[in-house]
Amino acid sequence: MILSEIKKYLGSHSHATLGEIANHCGYDKTIVKNALDTWIDKGYIVKEGTDTVCKDCKACCYKASLKQEPLYSWKK
Repeated sequence: MILSEIKKYLGSHSHATLGEIANHCGYDKTIVKNALDTWIDKGYIVKEGTDTVCKDCKACCYKASLKQEPLYSWKK
């Protein structure tokens, strides 16, 4: 169930932090992190660090730098 919730959430958002996903799904961050790792291992989710260059604006993402958390995005 959590895997499909994460897929749906990231499909409707360009990216999100672990905390945002956990808050939306109503699960503990550890559980969400394990589910995200499953999707990452399968190649469906990309984890971008806070210093990653944004694909759209070609600059460091301000959201990541503000939150100091990695961002997760669904590969389209």
